[in-house]
Amino acid sequence: MAGQDRSGRIFVICFIIVLVASLVGTGIFGAFVVSDVREQARSTDSALRSVAWTMLVHATEDEGRFPTSQEQLLQTRPSEQITLPESAGSDIPSSMEQALQGLPWMPLDEATESINITYATDPTLAPVLGTDGRPSGLGTIELVNSWLLQLREASSG
Repeated sequence: MAGQDRSGRIFVICFIIVLVASLVGTGIFGAFVVSDVREQARSTDSALRSVAWTMLVHATEDEGRFPTSQEQLLQTRPSEQITLPESAGSDIPSSMEQALQGLPWMPLDEATESINITYATDPTLAPVLGTDGRPSGLGTIELVNSWLLQLREASSG
């Protein structure tokens, strides 16, 4: 009887040790995954904001016409400030600093490779930016696309 009690206790202790080790391991793994996803989202947001800013620069310098190809976009030199039409919404950033909101500038060739851009054949229509399934910050895609649409409306009206 004493042998069975002892082996039962050993089993319970081993089971608890394995359970605790599994929980700790899962917690550590989860923390690494969350950290990696957050870093990917930060990088994607930087790409979205850098490309959107360059499109705003292009459109304000070219009388409301947006780039219709990646080549046109890559030829645009981003400036620090833009002059928006008076009818433009206050949500559109007028400086690179406002557009990036503390994120680092991403070189355009790198940024265009990491996101999806759907160009319109008509330069008066705003391109649409997407993430190609990559993680992004909450609302960033909608925000940058709204900048482009608001500028389009302000330029055409």
